[in-house]
Amino acid sequence: PDAGAGEAPLVDACLHGAVGSQQAGGLDAPLLQRPGGQADHVQHRHGDGGLHRFIVAMGGVAGHQQQLRPLSFQSPRAGGQLRHGVRAAVEDAHNAGMEIAVCNAAIDAFPYAVASFSADNVSFCKQTGEAAVKFIQEKYEADRVLKIGVVQFKTQVPEQSADRVKGFFSALDEAGIKYEIVSDQDAWLQDMAVETAGDMISANPDLDLISAANDGGTVGSVMAVENAGKAGQIFVFGTDGSEQIVSLLKADTNILQAVTAQDAFQIGYSTVEALINKLEGKTVEGEGKTNIIPGIPLVRGETETLDKYLTDLQ
Repeated sequence: PDAGAGEAPLVDACLHGAVGSQQAGGLDAPLLQRPGGQADHVQHRHGDGGLHRFIVAMGGVAGHQQQLRPLSFQSPRAGGQLRHGVRAAVEDAHNAGMEIAVCNAAIDAFPYAVASFSADNVSFCKQTGEAAVKFIQEKYEADRVLKIGVVQFKTQVPEQSADRVKGFFSALDEAGIKYEIVSDQDAWLQDMAVETAGDMISANPDLDLISAANDGGTVGSVMAVENAGKAGQIFVFGTDGSEQIVSLLKADTNILQAVTAQDAFQIGYSTVEALINKLEGKTVEGEGKTNIIPGIPLVRGETETLDKYLTDLQ
């Protein structure tokens, strides 16, 4: 896909994971390479000497965008003309005899795919909620009713945003945490979140926590807390991983407490591994299904995990 600026780190991680799987599986051609950037297919030299091609179809991967991104595929049956859009391109590839696997999108739209490997918004945001439960139980009295603000992106991608918020609060509910959501606002870009979270803090000076549903909302909320002079009083739990977020988790301001990042490397690796196994006639674990890859919890104080994640990003 042609990734936007906010999507690039996760797309890169998916592709690096795919490269690792390609090397392990013996692909003989560069992965995703063409004159404009990414390619539509890779080639696999089968044991019988035949050359097979296959496609990895990626869904959107940004915190505020999970629509399928456009790509172009030169369709053999279309006489070499370009057809645009992931679904059209992948359908052409399937009809041309290529094997298909889906990365970071459900298999429902591609019923002929070998398998799909993806994060699950409810599940990986529940991991952040579980980190929040531990923090809350250690810091607050059991009968304390916490005042929580939510920063999400429901006007952008309603279902994805709602799932992330649902996942976070489901962990609190299961643990019996008492809370009140005093404000629920949309702000998916960093600058937007600085202003929105700042207004939220001004209107609710007794706010305890902010839950942010994507990377921009997370970073902006942390900056808003710091700007308001509320470090040590208001704590942020967020979503997605980046070098900046790791830096904020290590910062001595003690504002950002935990996020959960998608394991893009494993998503990419598993996707191409499934394709290689299919081409070699081996068993494909999770064939015909959308397979959920757990997220990577990044928690303040867990330096070894933070450093490893940062190294993997770089």
